[in-house]
Amino acid sequence: PNADKLRRQLKSLPYYIERAATLVANGDTPFTLDAQNGTWLEKQKPTPPDVNVQANELFYQTYAKVGLIVPVILNGYDQV
Repeated sequence: PNADKLRRQLKSLPYYIERAATLVANGDTPFTLDAQNGTWLEKQKPTPPDVNVQANELFYQTYAKVGLIVPVILNGYDQV
């Protein structure tokens, strides 16, 4: 509703993006991060995991937070 407030918030957005990226890159994870293209370097399974919709919904209802890194599955090569 307030255009000036929105401008101020958007002005500080790069700081928060950089901070989040730094925390992800320097976090304790079992994967190696390729900083050049922002992907995790880890051997991939040849087929995607089975999708359990109810378990996924329960997980995100319990643990969803702003900034949560969410995995995405593409089942076809032509998907964007």
